[in-house]
Amino acid sequence: MKPYRIACFSTSDQAGGAERIASLLHLGMRARGHKSTLFVGQKRGDDVGTVELLPRQAHRRLARSLLESSRRLAIDGRAPSSLVARKLARLLEIDRWAKWKMGLEDFAYPESRLALDAFPFRPQLVHGHNLHGGYFDLRDLSRLSWHIPTVLTLHDEWLYTGHCAYTLGCQRWRIGCGECPSLATYPAVSRDATRYNLRRKGSIYRKSHLHVATPSHWLMERVESSILAPALQQRRVIPYGIELSVFHPGDRQAARQRLGIPAGALVVLYLANRGRANPFKDFETMEAAIASIGSRRWDCEIIFLCVGEAGPTASVGSAKVISLGYTAAREEVAGYYQAADLFVHAAKADNFPLTIMEAMACGLPVVATAVGGIPEQVEEGQTGWLVPLRDVEALVTRVSQLIEQPAVRQTMGRAAAEKALTTYALERMVSSYEDWYTEILDQER
Repeated sequence: MKPYRIACFSTSDQAGGAERIASLLHLGMRARGHKSTLFVGQKRGDDVGTVELLPRQAHRRLARSLLESSRRLAIDGRAPSSLVARKLARLLEIDRWAKWKMGLEDFAYPESRLALDAFPFRPQLVHGHNLHGGYFDLRDLSRLSWHIPTVLTLHDEWLYTGHCAYTLGCQRWRIGCGECPSLATYPAVSRDATRYNLRRKGSIYRKSHLHVATPSHWLMERVESSILAPALQQRRVIPYGIELSVFHPGDRQAARQRLGIPAGALVVLYLANRGRANPFKDFETMEAAIASIGSRRWDCEIIFLCVGEAGPTASVGSAKVISLGYTAAREEVAGYYQAADLFVHAAKADNFPLTIMEAMACGLPVVATAVGGIPEQVEEGQTGWLVPLRDVEALVTRVSQLIEQPAVRQTMGRAAAEKALTTYALERMVSSYEDWYTEILDQER
């Protein structure tokens, strides 16, 4: 197989699960000899094949720089230049501010187009991941997809909504949005222009030819019912892959010793990047469940290890809560799983969370909210339990059941690790995309 020239786009190379999948896929293609470049709005890692575009923060820095220059020019008495600089700075900021005030989604990011124009060689294929986050001009999809085969991997719902990354049970995206019940849902807008935003996206897709992948059947079914449907050329459900060389069952006592956790405690792990600030994780239900479990007496010490938002260690009745901050170090995160006895994922909305896959790979039974694609990950009664949305009682019942029944924990944990080994290998995901790229490019010849 000849190496392919691939241009990828992602909000960042390191952040949440979507960004990590984009980066892992890009690195996996490079490891197989393909010429992959990952363009990102914000670069946090040191991969030489990842290129940072000019994100919104840089626009703001440029505006401040221009304003500062105007002040210095005014001091020097060169008023005309000062006036030009001030006007340029104001235009940069006022345009974005005005769009936000009107509730309009801002697509004016020419840097994504300029990146492709400046590409050292014409890419054979473009692969877009999350395209929100202030770095990509969505209007370019129609032109781009006619000239270069364009693959999109959806990690959330933003591409077919009037502004939000997750619809949180709202069905108005099916009928054109408008009368939005939650303007504050990320990415937030200040007023309701969601019907216009959705029509604008739809007009882009009607002129586009897109190959769309999702990690879950749940999300693909929604894509097929959405404004994206007219643009679909090919579609694939390709589950995410994780580094099984990092996430695997380990020495529990050694992992606990590193964290200062008593050997005889029972540890319940919960991960939520940004903690309470994450609008899609159900911290309220989790806290209520902790309070309920802490109100009971147990035969051993119960520790809730909450990762994503640092805070002081607290006692909640008979339970202890240890709150640790977010870390991008995968080996460190794997150590949290290896120190735990079971994993809880309470969510208001989710697609195909990496944390569940990682927990399963480390041999943990999972108790998770039955939203999004999660029921495709957790096999009820086999690798864990599913609970209804915001159902504190059901969550407490299932967690308590696993606390009280070590044999069930062990059986489910083994089944979870076996499923991860056969289903969630990173190499499988990379191979699936590589085979699909070949199919797409063969059809283009």
